[in-house]
Amino acid sequence: KPLADLEAVEKIILSLSDLMIEQPEIVELDLNPVLVGLQGDGARAVDASILIEPALEHVHKTIGDTTAFKTLLNPQSIASVRASNTKKKVGGRLLDTLVQNQYPGTIYPISKSGDKVQNLEAFDSITALNKQVDVVSLVIPPQAVIENIHACIDLGIKNLVIHSSGFSEAGEEGKAIQEEIVQLALAHQLNIVGPNSQGIIDFNNQ
Repeated sequence: KPLADLEAVEKIILSLSDLMIEQPEIVELDLNPVLVGLQGDGARAVDASILIEPALEHVHKTIGDTTAFKTLLNPQSIASVRASNTKKKVGGRLLDTLVQNQYPGTIYPISKSGDKVQNLEAFDSITALNKQVDVVSLVIPPQAVIENIHACIDLGIKNLVIHSSGFSEAGEEGKAIQEEIVQLALAHQLNIVGPNSQGIIDFNNQ
């Protein structure tokens, strides 16, 4: 089977990272779709959307724990909140991707649906897990995100990925929740990817 041009995808991701560092007023950037050719054919973005808010420039300069950032990109343990046995659901697909790609670290499904999720021991909540994992993945409604962030703070967890949608793009209520997330991140030096995130990848640790 012909291979896609992953080097071209890597260049796009690295270029976007450089752009976000150089232009801290960018708060959201969406490339959709990105067409990827076969090896050597390159990749190109067909459309792009960029949201700029100069007033938030300070956030990008002060937010986050740089020591914990290394474990965000190369975590040894991941907790997946609202993990599912149904692989067609986002929470099920994320968990299945980790398992099928033989993630070498420890996976902790967080779910109220049973003692096991995809044959892994499950916990009712972050609080019930009671471990300082490297990354927490959230696939939950916006209204439940703040509670889970507080649970992470209580356990000293610094890295979160928020896959959920329904924040500033969805109206005033979602915008207020997103602003509260930013304030919590600033106050507690959290590294938060999202919301509306598809996740992250470190090409040095595949």
